[in-house]
Amino acid sequence: ELQKWTLKEIAPGKYSAVPTNQTSFLALKKGVTITEAEAFGSDDNCTYRFRSVQDPAMVLGNGDDGGNNARIRAEKMDTVNRGQYWSIKTLSLGRHLIGGAFYDSHFDDGGDNQSITWLLQWTANPANPGNALMSLEPVKGQKGVYRVVSANKKKMFRIDGNQMKIADIDEADKASWFTIEQVEKPKLSSPIWEDETVFAINKLPGVASYMPYASEAEMKADKAYYATPWTEPKSTLYKSLDGTWNFWFTEVPEKGKVAGDVEAMDVPAFEAALAMAKGSATRKPDAIPVPSCWEMQGYDRPIYCNVEYPHGNTPPFIKARPGFNDGGKNYAINPVGTYHRSFDLPQGWDKQRTIIHFGGIYSCAQVWLNGKYVGYTQGSNNVAEFDLTHLLRAGKNDLVVQVHRWCDGSYLECQDMFRMSGIFRSVYIYNVPKKSIRNHVVQTNISGKDGIVNVSVDADVASVAKLYTPEGQLVAEQAFKGGKAKFLVPNASFWTAETPALYTLDIVQKDQSGKDVMAFSTKVGIREVKIVGSLLYVNGKRVILKGVNRHESNLERGHAITREQMEKEVMLMLKGNINHVRCAHYPDAPYWYYLCDKYGIMLENEANIESHQYYYGAASLSHVPEFLDAHIARVMEMAHATVNNACVVIWSLGNEAGPGNNFVEAYKALKAFDATRPVQYERNNDIVDMGSNQYPSIGWTQGAVTGKYGIKYPFHISEYAHSMGNAVGNLIDYWEAIESTN
Repeated sequence: ELQKWTLKEIAPGKYSAVPTNQTSFLALKKGVTITEAEAFGSDDNCTYRFRSVQDPAMVLGNGDDGGNNARIRAEKMDTVNRGQYWSIKTLSLGRHLIGGAFYDSHFDDGGDNQSITWLLQWTANPANPGNALMSLEPVKGQKGVYRVVSANKKKMFRIDGNQMKIADIDEADKASWFTIEQVEKPKLSSPIWEDETVFAINKLPGVASYMPYASEAEMKADKAYYATPWTEPKSTLYKSLDGTWNFWFTEVPEKGKVAGDVEAMDVPAFEAALAMAKGSATRKPDAIPVPSCWEMQGYDRPIYCNVEYPHGNTPPFIKARPGFNDGGKNYAINPVGTYHRSFDLPQGWDKQRTIIHFGGIYSCAQVWLNGKYVGYTQGSNNVAEFDLTHLLRAGKNDLVVQVHRWCDGSYLECQDMFRMSGIFRSVYIYNVPKKSIRNHVVQTNISGKDGIVNVSVDADVASVAKLYTPEGQLVAEQAFKGGKAKFLVPNASFWTAETPALYTLDIVQKDQSGKDVMAFSTKVGIREVKIVGSLLYVNGKRVILKGVNRHESNLERGHAITREQMEKEVMLMLKGNINHVRCAHYPDAPYWYYLCDKYGIMLENEANIESHQYYYGAASLSHVPEFLDAHIARVMEMAHATVNNACVVIWSLGNEAGPGNNFVEAYKALKAFDATRPVQYERNNDIVDMGSNQYPSIGWTQGAVTGKYGIKYPFHISEYAHSMGNAVGNLIDYWEAIESTN
């Protein structure tokens, strides 16, 4: 029955049949007669609706809930209810897999669980459908009418109330009769936070972190920031927006559309924010500090999850999770925080370009300025920047940011941690010439005792680069040619964990008269990372990474980490002889990278990707083409922001997110941008530069260090000693093995 044929009519009602996929079958040239069988057949690419014969107004649905364990029920037909559209895969005659046309879940008979007496849904594997194997049996004497029968239990399902209850087969029971209609799969519009193909609107491309000044003199006059980046700068081209904002929190937002095609939002809160901007507040706001996590300010609650989503597993849609948050009774399904503040445009900024910088927002945000739409971002731990120039006005400006706790991007943020929300890193605006350097990339290598520093910028403007030694002595000054400059540093002080020497690179942009129009500086560690054979080398010397995984977490502030806490963490690590940190499992705040540059902590910088609930098989989001661009964007935004930090010696594509093609393409994009660092990804060693695993036994480790296992070296045990409630007394056994051989 799985043979495919090409038919050609040779006489009325008679066809020749030529096999197209198994040529061993004989062509039936003399002709066959085609009649419609009673058995049900389907096309995987088609969409179907199950309609009750007893009550034609009712169809089968899942409550518009694609999660596992949701019950299949009789519902009034609703053309915009995604849960009423089904895909039917015919495995063979009388054997079917019935799944959601929009949701990755299937009819399931409950298996051996005797307490389950209803039809439910669960994600199934077509190669081994198990409880999901159904038969659509024709009702005798009723053309085009079928029963849903469990192929394993040989029992049917019938409408009882609004549920599909299991029962013995009864040919005459009309509560089990359904017509199966082939329908067009509707193109239902989704808000942008439930569209996995849209993760940025008007967001500027990622760049290496920098802080602009109006001139070289102003930059050097700010001695504290020049020596210690990512403290508070004193620049006339910078204005912080941190502090107290107006805040409206809505647990169950009224969703709608205003002012455009894509700006679906919490309308009442947005209108209240606009009214506040106009000085006529209709709904008084609360006050909230920025940066902060709103759960730590008394709104909603922190949710701890490990290998699971705290919302329904129905990508890209956000639903309540059955059994965990039924119908939103335990906490809000997808609450919204609407932020507002005003700021005055500094004098002279109207002549240049003004950019707003968000250091981090969980989970997605839409931005408006003076009532006009600015853009959209997701990717919680990556920087988001937007150009505000065309929307600014002299004097007072009003900024509104609306944040959803969850979005389709949350399916890529299933990290083992407390889940929190809000604008949790700093917000500021900065001003640059209309034509200016936006991005600069510094790459270094060594030649004997000398260092080589290559600098490239992304704008063909008059500019110079100056390189200074760690002691402040000028090495050389060069004008950029074709956007590039190169420095040879004789007898260079190399950056290592033991001697983290930092040079300072100044980049100064000038106008046609030679006057400074912008300047910024970057700390440069001259070092070279290579894999040679089975070992990792920094500056030609073998290194062993003795590291920890680190989350950004604070008892009182959640994910909103202070500079003081970062400093204490680094000092504690140095006291413990830790020389390596895996940024688990997302990029960190910029001051963290500076501290690791300064104190010699070698980092594995990890992209903000984890979809652990899907594990690592065929269902993994790493295989889903609609999530491809989001995987690549998250990896590349991380790389662009931190490419100039010497402390980053390894890139990681993510954590516990499957082995699929989305990571293959992300790796290609990353290596095309930066080939100077090795790449690690524990879920697919084949596509990256080094091997890795998590939580191996001590016995396995003792064997792996002999070099005789069929694994890729050098090897990175990216998680292995989980100290939550454990004494980690066997660390010595691991390290005796690791240090015993090459």
